[in-house]
Amino acid sequence: MPISKDAVNAIRERLSELQTGHGNITLILERLSSLETASDDQVALQKAWDEVSPDLAKLVHDDKVLDGKIYDSLAQEIASHGITLIPQENLEEFKRVAQQLLEQINAMDNDISDILMPTAKGELRQGVNAAFTLRALSLHPRRALPAGKTLLSLFMKENDDRSEQEKQKEKQINDIMKKAYWDAALEQVSSPSPDIQIPRLKVFYHDLFSALKPFISREHPVMVALSSPLSPSSNHLASALNYLILALNLMKSVCAPIHDNDIDETLAKLENIHKLHVPRETLAEEYISGMKFALHMGQTIADDYQSFMLKYGDESNIAAMLRGSAREQEREVIVGLFGQEKISRLWKRWKGSDSGVWTDKLLDVVGSLEPLMASPDLLPPPLIMSRVDLAEAQTLFLGLIITASIRSLVPQLSPGRLSVLYRDNQDALQKEATFTERLWTLIGADPFANDHATTESDLDGIVEEVVSLWRMRNPDASGDTLTKETELRDMTRQIINQEAHPVRELLKKRLLDGLKQRIAQPIIPREKASGPNHISAGRALKPVARLKPSKGFPSDQPEADLLVTGIGDPAFRVHMRHILHILRMVQSWVESTWNDILVL
Repeated sequence: MPISKDAVNAIRERLSELQTGHGNITLILERLSSLETASDDQVALQKAWDEVSPDLAKLVHDDKVLDGKIYDSLAQEIASHGITLIPQENLEEFKRVAQQLLEQINAMDNDISDILMPTAKGELRQGVNAAFTLRALSLHPRRALPAGKTLLSLFMKENDDRSEQEKQKEKQINDIMKKAYWDAALEQVSSPSPDIQIPRLKVFYHDLFSALKPFISREHPVMVALSSPLSPSSNHLASALNYLILALNLMKSVCAPIHDNDIDETLAKLENIHKLHVPRETLAEEYISGMKFALHMGQTIADDYQSFMLKYGDESNIAAMLRGSAREQEREVIVGLFGQEKISRLWKRWKGSDSGVWTDKLLDVVGSLEPLMASPDLLPPPLIMSRVDLAEAQTLFLGLIITASIRSLVPQLSPGRLSVLYRDNQDALQKEATFTERLWTLIGADPFANDHATTESDLDGIVEEVVSLWRMRNPDASGDTLTKETELRDMTRQIINQEAHPVRELLKKRLLDGLKQRIAQPIIPREKASGPNHISAGRALKPVARLKPSKGFPSDQPEADLLVTGIGDPAFRVHMRHILHILRMVQSWVESTWNDILVL
């Protein structure tokens, strides 16, 4: 199918306007023509795209004379023909950086193969670790990356290729040109007069905001603070120093690892200042020194970022390439261990009926009480790499059922009833509002938010939370309140300890039914939903870079809330969304990785 002329003609029209001011426009126009004529030959189309795309990207990101939307439109058109958008030389760099990252993470003694596939030996064992790590990087980067780092930071420019003489010359020129500026800034910042000090601090707030803007969301709390009027403060300079520290930490999250030590050294100096106990002049000197560094580092990161954009387009391309690498690594390892015929046979046996929906079986496993991390035989080969994610969903599912069952003993009250009961007692209203989350924390259902298993003292705490809420609601209760409290304690412990407790069984069935119905349907976007659905029924380690036409991942899309009768507390919606997100992620992963082998 030929390339659509709309995007090509839009670019050609813009380039024609620029032809007199840019010497290489004629060459780019020739390459665009080659792109059009090669549209029926995939090999020639890939070659033509590799030749013209760096020039077009430069016009967008470097020269800023070409509308990025026009370029993106052409790129998506090219991608729809099965063409890899990233030039080959940049794919090779991606492989090299990703390989270094794999080696770095796997050197931390994180051998997941013992858990996922203990029978794997030698190269296959290494392959299991590589596949799991690549998968984690593409789906859970915050958990897999070094603390405070992003995917973007790992693919930034790794070193400064200028000579020492060039660097020193640039530094001398900058020092001479900027000395007067910084001397004046120091005088203003150290001034005891707010009328002189505050306007200069406002300028520096704006400078930090501008330095971070290319790669930090404007909605980030630090960005909001930097772009807002200064808050009232008894020491505006100390507040400015705090925001400088926060800005440097943000820079560290996106900078190339080679810059980490420089930022850490500056942070250490700033954080060791006793802001309220040093002379104003000393505080001003340290602040100005930190600002010099921050603005220089911001420019360095911006230069690196431009280089990154020219090579990869944006961070979503990196995530897409990591997903492609992870899928191919996973297939190589799993097929190497089992073979395609056995994989297909084990999948059919696990799924059961050919006419059934495989996600129904998946949810039956997640909803069971047999721990997935302790029972590897519960999952077929295509789900081995998803075992940790499914175990997380299982833990969240069980915690949700137990918490909702306990909540039924002291049901959530309507706003009107709360108003009548407590009037203006804000402490009582706050306890009512946070009751469910306090239960959730004590139960310890989120494995990534709790660092210890639930203990007997936690169980005692859960019981006392229920009794305490009942007492608060019934301050003038007549009769034998001690008997009622004893009953509540007994019922709470029964719900926690009895796996087949009737309330737990009922809510489990309702939640499973709701999840099965939802997961069998396409994602309902949260922003487009008229209202939430209501369910009233009960081997080589080198990564392979392959950019698919669709950069997004289905489970990344926010999904409309799922409401289940008996699990109606608003706090439960967050946890149900979390479970649903994990299930969607696994569903998308399996269907995109194994669809040519399995009967889904």
